[in-house]
Amino acid sequence: MTDENDAVLPPRPPIEYTSISGRRYWALLFLMYIPYFGVIVAIIVAIVQRLSAMHLQHPIVRENARWAANWAISYAFYLIALIAIFLAVAAPLNALRYQEDYPGGEALNFSVWLILVGSFIALVIYCLVTIIRGTVVSERVVHRPALAIPFLRA
Repeated sequence: MTDENDAVLPPRPPIEYTSISGRRYWALLFLMYIPYFGVIVAIIVAIVQRLSAMHLQHPIVRENARWAANWAISYAFYLIALIAIFLAVAAPLNALRYQEDYPGGEALNFSVWLILVGSFIALVIYCLVTIIRGTVVSERVVHRPALAIPFLRA
């Protein structure tokens, strides 16, 4: 017996589970581009996410979290090294510029500044490309950036 008020419900669609990937670990590194403290925040978030991913069973997720954290630490290391080189080279060149017996100081100063600023821009662009590539391919494979120093081991 079926009551007239009973409605026949349509069948439910099957539940789709998201595939296991390391995409979020790479996507969180976009925090590096927050002004002033972005790199520090990205390193802290990457290390915390890596610690939480260590207990997961999926090796792709664990490895992507590890390499994302390694890249965040490596990027900070490269930035600090570039700033140290910049300060170590720029100060003596600035002092040389005002010496009268040193001709061509302006040309040397400009070329060094151009090299240092160019390398900084190249590092920022490489970091952006690495994060985008890691976010895209980490669903299928482990993304290992070429310039990442393996600070954190498996």
